[in-house]
Amino acid sequence: MPERRKRVLVVAPAPIVSVILLLIKPLSVLQREGAIEARYVLPRGCAEHDVKWADVVVFCRATDIFEFRILQRARSLGKPVIYDTDDNLFDVPGDSAVARYHRDPLRQRILRLLHAEADLVHVYNRELESIARTLNPNVKRMPQAFDFSLLSKVNVQKRNNIAIAFPTSRGGDDRLSLMFRDAVEAVIRERPHAFTLHVWGGAPKPLQGLPNLIVEPFEPDYNEFIRRLYSSSFAIGLAPLVDDAHHRCKTELKFREYGACRIAGIYSDVSPYKDAVNHGETGLLVSNDPVGWAGALRSLLLDGDLRNRIVSSAEAHVRRHYSLDAAAKAWDASLETVLSIPQRKNSACEANRLHSILARDLSPAKRTLWALRLLKPKALTRLRRNSEWLRAAVQRG
Repeated sequence: MPERRKRVLVVAPAPIVSVILLLIKPLSVLQREGAIEARYVLPRGCAEHDVKWADVVVFCRATDIFEFRILQRARSLGKPVIYDTDDNLFDVPGDSAVARYHRDPLRQRILRLLHAEADLVHVYNRELESIARTLNPNVKRMPQAFDFSLLSKVNVQKRNNIAIAFPTSRGGDDRLSLMFRDAVEAVIRERPHAFTLHVWGGAPKPLQGLPNLIVEPFEPDYNEFIRRLYSSSFAIGLAPLVDDAHHRCKTELKFREYGACRIAGIYSDVSPYKDAVNHGETGLLVSNDPVGWAGALRSLLLDGDLRNRIVSSAEAHVRRHYSLDAAAKAWDASLETVLSIPQRKNSACEANRLHSILARDLSPAKRTLWALRLLKPKALTRLRRNSEWLRAAVQRG
């Protein structure tokens, strides 16, 4: 009799690339191989029968009261739990709505609880690994991956000019472009027709008004975005990053994308890029000042041989070190690990223990506030939209 496939319940947050790259893609490989059966739910759409069905419950970047309730139910049923994160949500800088959202004291409390209570915590960065280990000794740094099958049947266009890519989904609010804005303007003054600069979905405010700026349409389908990035024959890609506790815990996503799409990248000389990029071979690392960015731009604009060497070396590096099969095997090993852990015997007491830990943050007024948020028309519309996104993302794999 064939062995039953492992049932994996993935509790996914709002539509974000992390869910696709770190969970859906490697788990889809295991599902196609017959090793697992995966079910994806949003926190507010998770029913009790979903938790009962699962052998393992996986949370991704969870900070929500609804995710805490799912954790309670999983523990009451004796289900092993994996917490997967690629971001330092303990220290989100700035005063944006997103930053305020994550700094909410209740969310911070839930974030710590989910880290501490998980049977295994997945991270993708050595800086984040150090932080996670202060809350849970069972931390595993997972391999990252690129899905090269996306590029197998893509026609690549030919360009007569040099096109530079700065893919960002932040639109006008993107402040990272401040790092290279003056450098780009200086190089444009020197060589007015040497290149075009391409952004997606809307020009960041610092770049608005620059000559040679082209705004590409926003593409919500990540797979299609990668195909377009590859087919557009961009020669150079820009990847600025702030050097602070939050951004040092990011993954080298742009290095994987640029390398796979044969784009010569210029990267801020900060973690995680300085840990992944071999300067002068697989990309250029620069200090976060106009002089550094302008110098790197001039080097790649004027030296076609350097661009070609970087493109070839970076692509080979990504193919060698960011295998989707390797990521899938790491996930399979993690599932086997948590399934082999004896679960706590008194599961009802376990759920009560979790509730008591958070009780002081769950006043009747706060519970009512969270419930009212869920019932707002905008919240219901967002829930439906996110559900549609998740279903489509899983189907695409």
